[in-house]
Amino acid sequence: MKKNQLLFVLFSSVLMFFISCKPQFMQNEQGFEDLSKELTQKFGKDAYYTVINMSATGDETMGYSIFADVSKTAEELRQERWVLDGGSWSSAGFVNMQVQDKQAGFYKFQLDKEIKLSLLGKLIVSSQLQFTQDGFGDQPILKLAQVNTNNTVSDEAKKYLFTVQLAQKGSSETHSYTYDRNGNFVIKN
Repeated sequence: MKKNQLLFVLFSSVLMFFISCKPQFMQNEQGFEDLSKELTQKFGKDAYYTVINMSATGDETMGYSIFADVSKTAEELRQERWVLDGGSWSSAGFVNMQVQDKQAGFYKFQLDKEIKLSLLGKLIVSSQLQFTQDGFGDQPILKLAQVNTNNTVSDEAKKYLFTVQLAQKGSSETHSYTYDRNGNFVIKN
């Protein structure tokens, strides 16, 4: 009996390890739609953001962490940075906005209003194809996927940017693809 219990505990531990290593959000349109739902559930549908970021926490086997700078109102200059890592949210402190010429709300976005987060997932897939076509390698690994406010411009059309940063599997050299809020290509670095 004890041997069976030991085997069960061992099997359960191994199973939980593999489940916890699985990426929480897939790196595609559906995965980022799921992330949008998670953010809405955590912060509400009326939350304001200046950045939502998914970044690799090490090499490609270690997984990803997500952070978001969030406020409850458009005009708040103080935003709270929240981190989702290992399936749970934690506050990482506060970020104070410094704005000139415009109100704080000009630099913020709301999900499913100004920004469709699922577009970021779609742009990851197209960036991976472009990465391969550009000759950087045939196994692109996501290092960073982000939507943020471009705080250096006051042009309404260019104030939100999507950035996808990729590297060839096993390489530390990264290549970034940046898009406007409609998914139109802006620049490659």
